[in-house]
This record gives sequence, C-alpha cells and structure tokens, in this order.
Amino acid sequence: MSTIDKMYWGSVDDIAPHLPVSGYLFLAFAGIAFFFLLHIVLHFLIKVFYPGYAKLSSHDMHEYRMQVNGIVHALLASFFALYCILWTCPGDKNFFNDKECREIPRNCHVWTIFFTNGYLVSDLVLILSYLGLKTPMDKQTFTHHVVAFITYYLAFWKQDFTVTLGAAFILLEISTPFVCLRWLFFHHSLKGSIVQNCNTILLFIFFFFGRVCLQVFLIYMYASDWLTNMLFEKEGVETLYKVILIEMAIAVSINVVLNFYWAYLILLGVYRVLCKGPGADKSFTGDGDD
Repeated sequence: MSTIDKMYWGSVDDIAPHLPVSGYLFLAFAGIAFFFLLHIVLHFLIKVFYPGYAKLSSHDMHEYRMQVNGIVHALLASFFALYCILWTCPGDKNFFNDKECREIPRNCHVWTIFFTNGYLVSDLVLILSYLGLKTPMDKQTFTHHVVAFITYYLAFWKQDFTVTLGAAFILLEISTPFVCLRWLFFHHSLKGSIVQNCNTILLFIFFFFGRVCLQVFLIYMYASDWLTNMLFEKEGVETLYKVILIEMAIAVSINVVLNFYWAYLILLGVYRVLCKGPGADKSFTGDGDD
C-alpha cells in the first residue's frame, strides 16, 4: 500500500504517513467541498422542515443555514476529537497518559483536522460573501476562523505533536451547538422562554469548562513544556520551524483571549437571566442589553 493509500484507505488508528503537498491539498479541498455540499443539502432540508425559511432574505437564509451547519460540524468534530484523545492509541494509552500517543499522529488526527478546517474555510467564505463584517461579533468570528485554520494547516509542516494537540483542541467545539441554538431560538421568537434560558445556562457551562478550561489545561499541562523544549532545549530544530511554532503559539494565545472574552459575555447573559428575569436577555450577542 502506497503512502497516500495508507492515509486515504488505511485504518483510522494507523500511524499517519507524511504526504506530499498534493496529498494534503487533496484533503484540504475535500474537506472544503464536503461542507459546501452540506450547505446545499441543508438548503433543501430546511425548506422541508421550516417553510418560513424560503421567505427569508438571502442574507438571513445563509445565516440560518450556517447555524445549522455549525451544529452538525460541532457534534461530529467533537466526537472525532474525543476519539483521537481517548481511543486511537493501542491498549490503555491515550493523549493524557502516554507521550508517544501525544507525539505520533494517526490517521484520525489528520482527518479530524482537515474535516474541521473544511468547515472553517467554507464558513469564512460565506461570512465574507454574504454576511460581511458589520458587527464586533462578525469581526471576532472572522479572526477566530482565520487564526484557527492557518494554525491547523501549519501543523502539517512537521506533522508531530502539533497535529495531535490540534485534534485535541477541536473538542472545544463541544460548546458550539449551544451558541448556534441561541441564535436559532432568538430567530424563532423563543426569547425569554424556558428553553432559551436553559440553553443560556448550558452554553456557559459547556463554554467555560468545555472550551476555556480545557484549552488552558491542554496548554499548561502539555503544550507549554513541549514548546519550551523545541524552542530552547532540543538540538537540531530548524530556525524556520521555530518561527512557525512561535506563530502558532501567538495564534493559540489570540484564541485563548477571544474565548475568555466570549465566556465573559456569556456569563453576563446568565446574570441577566437569573437576576433580571428572562426578558432581560434581548439579543443574540447581548449587545445593548442592560
């Protein structure tokens, strides 16, 4: 079996081979094409289950579909990431308890990253093409997507710990369904309902623990020591690769700051619901809410 065949047709648990650039480009375009195709499928499915969708403006149609697409991606990607963390290595080994499991990427790590990058790129194209960067949240989402997909692609420069860590970071998407549901609840005039209020509380729990705390934990427990070793202690590390690692560290730091800021906004939403009553949570982003 050739190197490319081992990646495309091998087991998810096989050690990932290093591909030529064309091989990685194929995976990248395949991931992007999948999510554009999913948008087309969702366009027709949503029409069936939500007749009002057909009456929306082009802008609102795209935004509605992006929320549903975000839920689909987040659920699948979170499962893939959890598999990468806990079950892809043989025996009782996993990302947390075995150094070799952390530093040797397997096919599932590679596929998971290209799957999520396909989502990020397709979502970014739709944001720029149809929604624009009109609000602070639009600009923050744009920054998040650009930083994330560039960093994920750079992980394949050496295909090492950066790939397994990247796959682990994708578990942070576990909070995204609650973000998307929040938008959908506001769209369907469920503002102030018990369902929307419960979602606000669950959003904070999953965002704070499943995104903020998990990301900080992975960085502190595993990434920081590995990065220090690569930059200052290990001999023979190429200068160019050190520059790439510094760029990746900066990119991850930007996402950490964004996640803390978003957690703060979500906490304000919980405060409004619990202390000021259901009607105090007036908008999806919380902009202008007292």
